[in-house]
Amino acid sequence: MNSKIINVLICIVSILIFFGVFAPSAFSKDLETLKVTDMEEDFKYMVLPPGKANAKSLFCTETASQGNRSLRFECAGNERVGLYIPFEKDASDYDTLAFDFYCESNNDATMMPYVIEKTGTVSRAYVNLREGRDGWVTLRFKKDKNFKLRGATKADWSKIEMLNFDFIRGTRGKMIIYLDNIRFEKSKDGSDSGNLLYNSSFEKTTNPSVPDGWHRDLHYPPFGKDIWSIDDKVAFHGKKSLRIGLKGKTLAAMEQHARVSKEQEYTFSIYMKSDKDDTNVDLRVNGLKIPGREKIVIVGKEWKRYSVTGEAISTYASPRITLESENAALWCDAAQLVDGKDVKPYKAPVEETDNDTKKAYPKKSEDGPVVEIKETEDGPVIDGKLDDKCWETAVTMKDFFKCDDKSLSPDKTEAKVVFDDQAIYVSVFAEEKNVESVKKTLDSSKHGPWGTDLIEVFIDLNNDGSSYYHFAANPKGEKYAVSFTEPNKRITWDCDWSAAGKVLKNGWTLEIKIPYTCFALSGINKNTDIGINICRTSLEPTRNSAWSYPGGGFHTPWAFGTLKEFRPEVLKGFLFDIVSLNWSRGKATATVQNKTGSDAALNLSFEIIAPDTQKISTKPVYKTVNDGALADIEVPLPLEKDGLYKLRISGVDKNGIKRLVSQYRKVKISGNTLFDFSGTELDFYTNEQTAKARCLIGADNKRCKNLKLCWSIQKDGETIGKINTMPLKPGINVWEFPLNKLSNGSYRLIGELLENSTVLNKQECVFRKLPPAKQEVRINRWGQFFVYNGTPIFPYGFYDNNVDYDNLKAWTDMLADTQKADCTVHMVYMGNSPRIHEEIGKYLDAAEKSGQKVWICLSGMFAWHLEKYKSQRLRYHSEEEAAEGLRKLVSKYKDHPALFGWCTIDEPSNRPNIFPAAVMEKYYGQVKALDPYHPCAPSHQTHMTDAKLLDAAADCAFIPYLIGRFDYLFQEFKSLKEPIIANTPCYGGVGSIMREPTASEQRINMYSAVINGAGGLCLYTYRPAGTELWNEFIEIGKELKYLSPALLTPDDKLDLEVSATDDNVSGILKKYRDKYYLIAVNTASRPIDVVFRLNAVPEISSVKALFKTKAPKVEKKLKTLKLTMDKQSTALYEIR
Repeated sequence: MNSKIINVLICIVSILIFFGVFAPSAFSKDLETLKVTDMEEDFKYMVLPPGKANAKSLFCTETASQGNRSLRFECAGNERVGLYIPFEKDASDYDTLAFDFYCESNNDATMMPYVIEKTGTVSRAYVNLREGRDGWVTLRFKKDKNFKLRGATKADWSKIEMLNFDFIRGTRGKMIIYLDNIRFEKSKDGSDSGNLLYNSSFEKTTNPSVPDGWHRDLHYPPFGKDIWSIDDKVAFHGKKSLRIGLKGKTLAAMEQHARVSKEQEYTFSIYMKSDKDDTNVDLRVNGLKIPGREKIVIVGKEWKRYSVTGEAISTYASPRITLESENAALWCDAAQLVDGKDVKPYKAPVEETDNDTKKAYPKKSEDGPVVEIKETEDGPVIDGKLDDKCWETAVTMKDFFKCDDKSLSPDKTEAKVVFDDQAIYVSVFAEEKNVESVKKTLDSSKHGPWGTDLIEVFIDLNNDGSSYYHFAANPKGEKYAVSFTEPNKRITWDCDWSAAGKVLKNGWTLEIKIPYTCFALSGINKNTDIGINICRTSLEPTRNSAWSYPGGGFHTPWAFGTLKEFRPEVLKGFLFDIVSLNWSRGKATATVQNKTGSDAALNLSFEIIAPDTQKISTKPVYKTVNDGALADIEVPLPLEKDGLYKLRISGVDKNGIKRLVSQYRKVKISGNTLFDFSGTELDFYTNEQTAKARCLIGADNKRCKNLKLCWSIQKDGETIGKINTMPLKPGINVWEFPLNKLSNGSYRLIGELLENSTVLNKQECVFRKLPPAKQEVRINRWGQFFVYNGTPIFPYGFYDNNVDYDNLKAWTDMLADTQKADCTVHMVYMGNSPRIHEEIGKYLDAAEKSGQKVWICLSGMFAWHLEKYKSQRLRYHSEEEAAEGLRKLVSKYKDHPALFGWCTIDEPSNRPNIFPAAVMEKYYGQVKALDPYHPCAPSHQTHMTDAKLLDAAADCAFIPYLIGRFDYLFQEFKSLKEPIIANTPCYGGVGSIMREPTASEQRINMYSAVINGAGGLCLYTYRPAGTELWNEFIEIGKELKYLSPALLTPDDKLDLEVSATDDNVSGILKKYRDKYYLIAVNTASRPIDVVFRLNAVPEISSVKALFKTKAPKVEKKLKTLKLTMDKQSTALYEIR
């Protein structure tokens, strides 16, 4: 960075009155970590150069590495821009800068993190954004090791001015990244061992047979415990080692964990032993320049340390150990990578223990302050005046502690708490000398309460430290609420609470009302003691204070104080459970259970928040609910726009007191609810004499009397035949039209919905009439699934590179392995060799022999002739040469029975500058012109954010799936009537994945994708190293084979209500012949009670739990299934 720029930045910072607030509520002042920001609260930062129009940044809840928010940064073009975060703290005790990032759209840019000191000294590092393309990753840079220094020979982090994230564009195109959880770290024992490797002694094994942060050779069978696995009975250090039992098998560190600096020397060492003398082992480090590139060492029967030294030629180093002897076993342990030429004594860089599990909160302390909470008959008016009578008799909570050293705060703060039969009330007076500063900040606040003076109230109704609620507000009345119903899990909490304050001459006030409807009371103990802490956050973090000393961050429920003499009987009138809450076909429905101990009469109404944030409320419905009874509520609530809505229900008693307010539930509208034009059943027709088409109508019988459908067929913009008109009924409407008079070609089926002659909606679809072919793979648009030669098929398989490597044996071994998992279709990368293209037939033959099909990725045809890839040894050298190769290949293999489809470009959305939409459409058109009988699409769209980009360049979509991150994109593709093949990463050694997923993590990702509408699963990549995970794939394969007939049916939008405590449980209901199938998933890391109401099932006679699913409690009259779903689990049922 230019020294003038640094000086300008320092000047800018020095004249700013306020840049940021880092509230203790967002920090853990742990000895090991100094938080900069976790993004949960707003803070000020700069984007430089100032006024850069094409650089945008904002806080968002779209994705986060932890908590609810991250910072999203987007820029376009090829100019250098940066994010600057002021941070004037002493970080001299810390040796590492760490942060989390995820790259949604990568344009080959380089990110440069800086630590800028007040002296002008700069610590700078380099990151390629590719590292974050597959999901959130954590990056760590050690002081004076991974940073390059400018302005001094040694970094001094005692006087930091700011942090900077610079972005230097390598190519044109949009870049979108997310940052989260920026912090400084230090070694847990206060020293730096110098070991750059993660999990260096293999003690951390989230999957029992695989060490986190390490992987084996990709693709190649055999697999299993005797081939490559953790050995918990043999170890040099700790309790575990890694055992290799077959020649050619490799142990390698994931490259992103070992960050090095170019042109510096590093030494890798590892302890090894064998079951035989004279065992050959290939020892190398990718990223280091080592004489001969490798070192063959001889390993004996005793533990011995082996090492290799080299100069870094990259910013990463990945040690690789390969067993080279036949009939030998090799054990590895205590790996170390350090700078310099010397082999240093082994030391793990961090404390390495068994599986990384979240720790429970400590036991509630008995040393906190205790006061009596007074009950009042008349609650205060929430106006900030503090002149209500109830405050006169309330006990004053004073003597607030400073948060950094447990001394009494010099800033006088007094709080009081009272309660009545409706709510808990809090009042605070905060003495303040600089009142004008408080006013100025409040006036300029746009997204408070963060970034202003505020009060944070923490309440634990159970008073046991197991769960709590967090309410924050400032004198302006800006609010924030969140619940922690289990350790370390933050849940955004929507509730109707109020706050108001006033700024006085000598300070400011705050008054808060928290109704009992703000709490989930079903799990609350009847306790007369309440855990509470009231904390004051200032613009100057050193002035932060708390009534009960929090021992670090505010989020320490074990350190809360206690309010005594609370009367839990006041909660009874609010004990209502929301058994179900849903929206379907123009109606909002709910089931409420009364647990108050007496009959209750309520006026119940629904509120929904539209995608444009508009709030819609229904008229109240009066209901009397007997004690212990259930009440069903149904209210018309038409929603005719696509998008994601939020729905909740509230209930008010005869005195106007709100007794019930639910949390919002998400409602996804994936198509126009009044008119969903499904179009033709198939995307093309050959020998058929007629074609079927359909639409779905979301209107009742009365309205349908005034509705009509006008449909017509067009070719080249001209209408073929007449315009047809037909009456409509609620639900599915199907009609047929003849094909025998249509010539071959492409047609548009157009549908217009009319109400009393007024056009309400117009939609269309494209279908083709083709001559018959030997092999035909069609798309069923009604269900968005594939049909192979007339038979529906659910593609389930893996991405594989063995064809590219020209390894037929590995390919046939893989097919034998995947056949056991009931796999059906795989994706193969052919690479860039024309010779491989000519010999692809033998790979297709092997697939057909095993009963499996193949997507062929043609990436080499369309990419390797480009100038960018001229270094490739075997490639096409011109677009004309590649086009001729494409013609020969497609013509030769389009009728092969194992061919399932074609893929054009691999990951084109990662390179939008090279493969824009127009180029993708061109490639798609070339393939479809040669073979219109098989689907065609780009493969592996890791950064696809807009389904429309593929609308004219694909018949389907290969997109990743991670829970929550891709839900919206799935809805977009469903609206295009294109099948989705979900790609959930399953191999721990690829890209930025920290480790292999667990069996349960893989299960919920795969089934969440299916529930969201995936018409296939293609996992990246064959195969995982862990036997536990592979066995799960085999189990899921059996399940999918059994469920496929139901999954491969038209989407009839069968009505299923899912009632659970939050949105972690979802499901779908499918029908096949005379049976219904319920498929559900719980993505939460805790068990959840759930009720499924099967509205679409006319009558339940029996329910069969499939595979390992728990048997539910069935209420046949209510048509409900009740059960407790285990954490990260699925539930599969067959219903007659």
